[in-house]
Amino acid sequence: MRNKFDQDEEIEQKLNLSIIPRLLKWIKPYWAYMTFACIIMLLASGISLISPYLIRMAIDKAIPDAMNLPVSATVWEKYGLLIKISIFLFVSTLVVRFLLAAKLKLMTRVAQRIIVNIRKEVFTKLQALPFTYFDSRPHGKILIRVVNYVNSLSELLSNGIIQLISDLFTLVVIVFFMLAIDVRLTLVCMAVLPVLFIILFSMKKKQHEAWKQESYKRSNLTAYLSESLNGMKITQSFAREKVNQGIFNELCDKCKKVWIRAVNINNIIWPVVDNLSTLGVALVYVTGIAWLGDGYGGSVKKVMEQKEKEKGIIGVVADIIKVEKKYETAIETALGGNIQNIVTDNEETAKRMIQFLKTNKLGRATFLPLTSITNPQE
Repeated sequence: MRNKFDQDEEIEQKLNLSIIPRLLKWIKPYWAYMTFACIIMLLASGISLISPYLIRMAIDKAIPDAMNLPVSATVWEKYGLLIKISIFLFVSTLVVRFLLAAKLKLMTRVAQRIIVNIRKEVFTKLQALPFTYFDSRPHGKILIRVVNYVNSLSELLSNGIIQLISDLFTLVVIVFFMLAIDVRLTLVCMAVLPVLFIILFSMKKKQHEAWKQESYKRSNLTAYLSESLNGMKITQSFAREKVNQGIFNELCDKCKKVWIRAVNINNIIWPVVDNLSTLGVALVYVTGIAWLGDGYGGSVKKVMEQKEKEKGIIGVVADIIKVEKKYETAIETALGGNIQNIVTDNEETAKRMIQFLKTNKLGRATFLPLTSITNPQE
């Protein structure tokens, strides 16, 4: 039975994973180019992952160190590290952009060569098919297989595989750094992943079906357009322009409706991902505040617990400053975070406590040795 332009051409064979090795034969002639492109992507991903660490270094070390240096310090002494970090960030960004541009140029060439090879073999195969194949379906549906489907296959074989490898590498490195920094917060960040996987797997089938229907309708539209153009003389001879226009409009409407439905399903996925990402960030904030003991407040508490062993610890600024009750709010506002600074008798005590915090991974704290505080009236 002949398939017509108004009938969806169902896929006769379901996806079989055993055909993947057969597909890889298209990549084999360009394996060296693909490997080089993969190395470029891995380098770009690795360099781009350094940026968050440098920003952290600038915020946690470069800026505080510059703020704590005396006024007499030179500009380079104050901001030298910050300038170096900025230059490195700028250069790394340029390098990443250059690598991505090189990868894009290389893979564009590879993709076009793969398309040419596939189309040549498909055309050769078409010429060897029996008459019954061409009689059983409109030529427009054969045309869309040769053009559109080949383009999609080439994109998958070229950029798709490399992008998958790059994304997996980036994901593994990010998770590794997150676990190295804080295991508990990493687990909090990943708490939304099970929900995300459930939603994605539930939407996957609907998404696949929607785009499959869109492909069918687009194939029907192309088939009718091809037949109409080939038979334009007959159409005009029998004055069927209005009838053909009506059929074409109907096919266009069907194609538009299924395309809108497919896009709407896609548009559901990304807001869900964004909302879950926001939820993950919110969970980190909430748990971070709840676990403030791992930050400044907790580190101060751990240091003060050593007060009996370390006699050089005098106390926290908040406990040392005594003012009238009506001025307490003003003083707390003026001091801000400095109200938790720890006062010690000398710099040696401060160094020992800093080493204590580092050794036990208890966080950070700011120390004010009395020997380093000068009286401006002297």
